[in-house]
Amino acid sequence: YASTNNQQKVCRIWRALGFLMENLRVIIFSASMILMVFIILIIWKMNDVLESPGTYEGALAYGFEGRAFVPCKYPEEVWWVTEVDNDTAMNIYYSTTGDHYMPAYVVVEVEVSARGSHGHMGMYDRKAKIIKVQSISTTFPEGCSKT
Repeated sequence: YASTNNQQKVCRIWRALGFLMENLRVIIFSASMILMVFIILIIWKMNDVLESPGTYEGALAYGFEGRAFVPCKYPEEVWWVTEVDNDTAMNIYYSTTGDHYMPAYVVVEVEVSARGSHGHMGMYDRKAKIIKVQSISTTFPEGCSKT
């Protein structure tokens, strides 16, 4: 009886090994895909780090329920604007542009958040807290978009 149990155990082990060998390609492929996703997430997170506080240039616009900054270096991102000094940047903006939502070229010192959902209805990629406006103009240099 004991040898029959041992034979059954050996048969189960061989069947399990056979199953693993038949599905080895699927197992290796699945493990490599999971590893690749982790590597992509790590690289994406490493690229998320921006100098903060740092000096950035870009388009600044204020308006009803909107205060946006689009950095020249990252034109695919729109940052929600907050201020350290109650509305100093906004006052400088309006004295330069004289109108809502008219983009102004600025060089600002800001604290930048990580990527996420920021600002009005979470529509902005990051939060940029303006520490200081270094310069502002309605003229944009080449290579820096107004949008």
